[in-house]
Amino acid sequence: MSKLRLWAGLIAAIVIAGAAVYFGFLRGRQGPGTASVAGPMNVAALVSGMSDDEKQQAYKDEVEQLQGRLTRLQSYLDGFPAALTDVEALSRTLTTPQAAFEFVRDQVAFEPYPGIMKGPRATLVTRGGNSIDRALLLAAILEHNGVSARIARGRLSPDRARALLEQAGASRSATEHMLVSLPVKSPAATPTAHQQDIINAVGRRADSAANAVRTAVDQTHPVVEASVKNASLPRAAHVRSRQLEILSDHYWVQATIDDQTIDLDPSLTSAQPNQKLAEAAESFEPGSAPDDLFQRVKFRIVAEFLENGRIRSTDILAEEATATDLFGKNIRLALAPQTPNTDESSCHAILLIGDRRVDGQAFQLSARTGDEESSGENPDTGTGEAAGGLSGVAGGGQGQKPAEKPAPKPRAQPAAAAGAVLGRVYLEVTSVGPHLPEARYRRVIMDRLEPSGSGVRIQPALADDQFVRPLLVQAWDGAVSVGGNNAVFVLQTILDTMKAHESMEEKARAQVYLGESFGVDDLPAPTLSKELIGYFFTSDVTRFLLGRQHAKSARSYYERPRLAFLRHGFVVGDWSRPQGARRFVEGIDLLNAPFQFTGSAADAERLAREAGVADTALEGSMTSAGALFNTLPLFAAAAAQNVRTVTIRPDQAEDLQGIAVPPAIKAVLREELAQGQTLLLPARLVKLNEVDTYGWWSIDPETGLALGKMELGGAQGLTEVTQMHEKIEKWTEIFAKFYGGVMRCYMDALGESLGSIDVLKGRVNVKHGAPGESPMPDPSKLAQCVISQACDTIADLLVEASITPAFAREAEEATKPLQRLIAEWIGDQMVDYAKGKIQKNVAAACEQRLGGGGE
Repeated sequence: MSKLRLWAGLIAAIVIAGAAVYFGFLRGRQGPGTASVAGPMNVAALVSGMSDDEKQQAYKDEVEQLQGRLTRLQSYLDGFPAALTDVEALSRTLTTPQAAFEFVRDQVAFEPYPGIMKGPRATLVTRGGNSIDRALLLAAILEHNGVSARIARGRLSPDRARALLEQAGASRSATEHMLVSLPVKSPAATPTAHQQDIINAVGRRADSAANAVRTAVDQTHPVVEASVKNASLPRAAHVRSRQLEILSDHYWVQATIDDQTIDLDPSLTSAQPNQKLAEAAESFEPGSAPDDLFQRVKFRIVAEFLENGRIRSTDILAEEATATDLFGKNIRLALAPQTPNTDESSCHAILLIGDRRVDGQAFQLSARTGDEESSGENPDTGTGEAAGGLSGVAGGGQGQKPAEKPAPKPRAQPAAAAGAVLGRVYLEVTSVGPHLPEARYRRVIMDRLEPSGSGVRIQPALADDQFVRPLLVQAWDGAVSVGGNNAVFVLQTILDTMKAHESMEEKARAQVYLGESFGVDDLPAPTLSKELIGYFFTSDVTRFLLGRQHAKSARSYYERPRLAFLRHGFVVGDWSRPQGARRFVEGIDLLNAPFQFTGSAADAERLAREAGVADTALEGSMTSAGALFNTLPLFAAAAAQNVRTVTIRPDQAEDLQGIAVPPAIKAVLREELAQGQTLLLPARLVKLNEVDTYGWWSIDPETGLALGKMELGGAQGLTEVTQMHEKIEKWTEIFAKFYGGVMRCYMDALGESLGSIDVLKGRVNVKHGAPGESPMPDPSKLAQCVISQACDTIADLLVEASITPAFAREAEEATKPLQRLIAEWIGDQMVDYAKGKIQKNVAAACEQRLGGGGE
């Protein structure tokens, strides 16, 4: 093994330790329904033997460490050119029109997607763009330097369009441009013996994770490929024609320089100023692009009610935004009961896009009885406070005071009319754009419908509203990706998260060491998910590496925005007994895989299939410390249990009759087929982690990309945190408040508190301490868990990207800048551990965990 290869593996090993710590050591379950919040690192035990003076000193030391982490990361990022991610800073380095033109021509890949998907900033961050996004970036640079610019639009000839498509397939990809753009700084210092011990210990974890991805691709690709061949899926002939049509709609910059109009079209690699590829049919100001040029994303939450034997659908939330508005913002989607009243069945939905909040229509599980309940009124009962924590609005963080209780809203008619019963709730996301067919992606949140004769009915096992109500307690933090993000952008996302959490972590330490108050109001507001941004980064680099290894003529690019959610909430615990225990789960859900490819058909199809399998395996690396509910282990379990697998094409929907799964899952499979997907699936439920569950591979007929999906359609299966063997209707307001930035800590603590619930004669008897005592989870346990999470920040650079350098056995030179970046960051952040400065508090326990515990 070469020195560089060893270096790559060891560097990546340190980062994968962050994932292991983050998802592994926070809990140590003794069995279903119980949770140990602090896990192996019991902060309370560390503190119990301290004197008051020692506690004061430990608190002071740890606050200094928290502030030091932020200072070090900020200082580290300040050492990188701001021009890597900031258009205004870039413009200061490109002071002439010629320099700006050559930068866009030579250092930003040309990609044949349609419409405005990125805008200037995302085009710079991802180092790729189509003709209009590259033109917008060039115009922004020029205008920052005082040069007037307009965007010209024309139509390319078929020959010109074909030449551009061939160039895109043969040129350096955007991901490679991103890797090359990373500055190669001085090599990392030689690690000390103490650091080397840590590196060696976590290196084995990284190698294991990287090998798991390689093994998954090697073993699963032939299975999926055989399924595609058996289904006789043709290569979509219209893809190339659509690419050529997209390219024919062409844009460039017309700049006014010395009172002369100069055409600046950087599309061709050999382009020069005033070299036009088409005649301008129109032009417009960069900030006044027509609305129909933008790619857009529409969000809908739909409730389906069963009323007099018929299904009636109602949008309980609807909103849309441009892809450029979504980039770089957290997208929080949440469902919650309106009140903590056990007899109240009214719920509502919330959508946040950055700071913008959209409140959905109230809806009910079923019609109520009695004058007050049947009136359709929606009184204010503290909903704003409960939903605030859920949406991050009322969460404290960074010294902010909790939001004041909102004024009562006008009374509204809930979505469910008298006699109607809620049967299904789902999220639908629609991607639209010029030259693109509308693409819809659906995720079922709750479904209790089943066929009955010639109609449908509510499943008897799910007829109890109080049982179903917890399934509507959901929070999904989402993010959009429009291309491979620069690694420095990922670091900036991590820094933003750390800043948002600093105040909360300080208060958690004050609770543990000094006995001060700590609770729900100390939650931080939501930030852009570093888990999702890291995942996107890893996926993009891994797809680039797979192409280098197995599909050398293929290039991948984003045709639409990619949307993923980090989901948190309750689901049916076991699909063979839907009325039984529920699971609280969290994990990554990839709504779509919007990639398109250039190059030979064979290479493009292989890259697509391998990329989908790798994405599924990458999600497993994130959740490897827990019980993984994922397509990869599910198919392995199916083989071990002799469950046959079948392939069903869209024109074979009748074959679903032979698949023995519950009605809710079968409805999702039917929808997949209706969307044109080919399915590779087990013939019945599969037992995985002692639970009967289900998953399948969904194969895109256009690209051949196979994406793993689980249960009700969630791509990248979910990881179990704890099982609930009881009803939680009295806890929904508290639970909703816990939806802040440290979801798992609050849910684990809640799960432990709920462990004292007894079930008597089919009814629930809540016991929690003395009569009248608040059922809030123990604040000390919450604080311990928050402190425990701090360990992952030491190795939090590109948590998901950690396996990428280790995975890159055949493309080490291409990822060398990334390897250096990781080495420098990790070496800097390990300083506290190497010094062994504090032996009695959390830092010592974190060091022990990184260095040897949990191997």
